[in-house]
Amino acid sequence: MNRGEGGAYEAELHVTIPPEADYSGIQRNYGNISSQSCRYDTVNDTNMVICDLGNPMKAGVSLWGGLRFTVPRITDAKPSIQFDFQIHSKNANNSHSEVKSFVLRVETSLRISSFGASMPDAVALPGWAPGRSVQREQDIGPGVHHVYQFVNEGPSAISEGVLDLSCPLRVQGRAVLYITRYTVQANCTSSSPINPSRLQLEPPPTPPSGQEQHYVQKQDGVWNTGNIGGTFPLKCNEDECFQLHCRMGALQRLQSVSLLLYFRIWSKSFQQKENYPQAIQCDAVYHMQKVPYKIQPLELPTIDLKVSTSIHWAKAETSQGVPLWIIILAILIGLLLLALLIYVLYKLGFFKRSLPYGTAMEKAQLKPQAASEA
Repeated sequence: MNRGEGGAYEAELHVTIPPEADYSGIQRNYGNISSQSCRYDTVNDTNMVICDLGNPMKAGVSLWGGLRFTVPRITDAKPSIQFDFQIHSKNANNSHSEVKSFVLRVETSLRISSFGASMPDAVALPGWAPGRSVQREQDIGPGVHHVYQFVNEGPSAISEGVLDLSCPLRVQGRAVLYITRYTVQANCTSSSPINPSRLQLEPPPTPPSGQEQHYVQKQDGVWNTGNIGGTFPLKCNEDECFQLHCRMGALQRLQSVSLLLYFRIWSKSFQQKENYPQAIQCDAVYHMQKVPYKIQPLELPTIDLKVSTSIHWAKAETSQGVPLWIIILAILIGLLLLALLIYVLYKLGFFKRSLPYGTAMEKAQLKPQAASEA
C-alpha cells in the first residue's frame, strides 16, 4: 500500500529468496497482482522475485496477491529459513520501504500408522480334542498367528525405534498360550523361551504367491481395553506375560516393519467347563527413539496396537438330539390313541357288518334257479 501523498514511480516489490527455496509462480485467481507483473532474477548472486507495482503506484493504492515457493533443499543445519520483502521506487525521497521478514520454521514431523490381524480371528472350543501325549505343536490346541505392522507415513525418516509386545502366557496360573515362533527383522529378546518343550513344529503358513497381504484393524491411536466385540480379554500379571523387546533399525518414509507371532492355544486349559466368550489379546507398542536430524521433533510418537483372537464354546452335536424319554413317551401316546380308536369303532358296530350276498347256503340255492332261467 502506498501511504504517501504522491505516486511512487517505477515501484517494485523485491523478495529475497533463501538458498533452500525456489520460486514457482504467482498464486492464480488470488488478489489483484497479475501473473505478468512478477519475474525471477538474480542480483549479486542473490535469487530474487521482482514484481511491478505500477508506474506510478498512486497514493492510497493497495495491491495484494500470493507468491508460491517450494523448499527442495531443506536441511537440518538451520532451524528456520527467512524471506525478506521490500518496496523500491525511483522517487527522490523515501525510495525504499522498511524490510519486512517472514520466518519459516523448520520442524521434524512424523506420523506412524499401524495395522493388525489375527489369523484366524476366532477359534471354537471344546471342539478341539487335545492328544494325551504332547509331542507336536498340534497336540496342544488350535494354531493362531498374529500380524503387527507399523508404517512410517513421514514426511521425516526414523533412524531408530523400539517395538514391545506383551501377550498373556498364563492367567491365574493357567496356561493359555504356547509360543512356537516369531518373525521380525530386528534384534529381539524375550522374557520366556520360545518352544520351551522342544515340540515338533509345523512349517509356518505362507501366503499365496503373487498376492499381497492385506492386514485389517488399522488404527492410529490406542484402543479401548474393555469389552471387545462381546468378548472379554484375558489379562495377565507382569510375571505371567510373554514379553518381547525388539530394537528396530532405520525406517524411511513409506517403509514398514512387520512382526509375525505364531502360537498355540492350550485347549486343555479351556476344557474344564463352558465359559462366556473370551479373547486372547496381545499389545504391541512402537516407540520412535531417534531421527537422523539435528532438529528433533517436538514429540516422539508412540503408537499402541492391540490384536485379539476370540474364543467361543461350541455345543456338542449329541446335545442337540431328541432325548430318549421323549421318544418313548411319543410311542406310548401313539399306542394309546390307536387303542382308543379301535374301541370307538367297535362300539359303533364297525366290526359287526353282514356280508352283502347272504350266507353260503343262500348262495348255493340261488345258483340252479339262475341256470334254469337262463
